[in-house]
Amino acid sequence: MAKVILDTDILSEYLKGHDNSVARRAAEYLREQDRFTFTSVTVHEIVFGLALGGAYTQLKKAMDWLSQNEQITPTANDYFEAALIKAATRKQGTIVELPDSLIAAVAIRLGMPLVTGNTNDFLSIQRTRAKLVINNWRYPASLTRSAAAPSITSGADRTSRSLDPNSRRRWRRSRCLPNALRRRTSHT
Repeated sequence: MAKVILDTDILSEYLKGHDNSVARRAAEYLREQDRFTFTSVTVHEIVFGLALGGAYTQLKKAMDWLSQNEQITPTANDYFEAALIKAATRKQGTIVELPDSLIAAVAIRLGMPLVTGNTNDFLSIQRTRAKLVINNWRYPASLTRSAAAPSITSGADRTSRSLDPNSRRRWRRSRCLPNALRRRTSHT
């Protein structure tokens, strides 16, 4: 399995341990790669979510765990490319915020696939002809999407979310500290 960059949602889902498909794919990945790779943007999002919720004990545990993995800090040129990505998606009628455009810019620069469940925003980045490869570990047979094939069925992503009225609530909670870390702190 090739080295990949994990988006915040998949990393959080792995740490919570609620999604069997993500857990299985992450375990396979770790057997080959020994550690996860993510950007400092992901660290920012995790820290923000925990601090906003006042979960400082979980924050310390999360930071200890995150430091055992590979964190990539965006370069000045990544910020430039992220601005171009954000502008191109806006011209196409889609709003992609800085964190997603910056994570995409890093993945493109490094030529690494991005593992995300947030496929809609990243598919809009692909439609700008950016050379971004998307992989979603939430599905048993992961759908890999590259700029060469942006039209591979993305309807499954939208359908599964629209059928579950609690998905947005769960997505918001997934930005916070995973349950696995939360459980460990509840006894202290």
